Amino acid sequence: MKKKNSTQRNREQSMQKLVDAVGKIIIRDGFKNIGINAVATEARLDKVLIYRYFGGLDGLLREFAKQRDFYIKTSELINKEVEYTGKDGLKSVIIKILTGQLRELLGSRELQELMLWEMLEKNELTGAIAREREMKGFELSMALKRKMDIRNNDSDAVIALLVSGIYYLVLRSRTVDVFNGIQLNSEEGWQKVENAIKQIVNTYFNQ
Repeated sequence: MKKKNSTQRNREQSMQKLVDAVGKIIIRDGFKNIGINAVATEARLDKVLIYRYFGGLDGLLREFAKQRDFYIKTSELINKEVEYTGKDGLKSVIIKILTGQLRELLGSRELQELMLWEMLEKNELTGAIAREREMKGFELSMALKRKMDIRNNDSDAVIALLVSGIYYLVLRSRTVDVFNGIQLNSEEGWQKVENAIKQIVNTYFNQ
């Protein structure tokens, strides 16, 4: 394997510092305060590097989304797992994906802010991120349908409800402790949510 030279390492480190700086600003101040100067100051780097490495702020935010968004960053690994899993094991893969998404979103304030930003603001960048996520999700959905020989289009709606339910419950937990009797401020409550996901997937995909 060819070793990276110091210039390559410095470039990669600087790029990651800029991406991480976006996350720090989002958690502290929200997306509305993201700007070229703010990111450069947070990263303690010259703002010209944002243009050089990412082509500008939009490119940097796309890279941030690519690194933080569950489906975008894991789609390649998930698709490989689907490819090499037998038909009988695919329900477990679906459960693993959905519960993984739940835990990832629950544990990442940055990802929560990204989701809220997309829900509250429609612009070219949020649209591009949403389209990329949709494309990755659609590819995964089609791969699962082929492997499981599913011809019922309702399966898309079932997964959509589960995914949107995960989004809502995690984001709602930021402002309320209890939702429909489920303690959103406790591990026990989230275990109940995971158990519900398993029950729904096992019941629906057993038809």
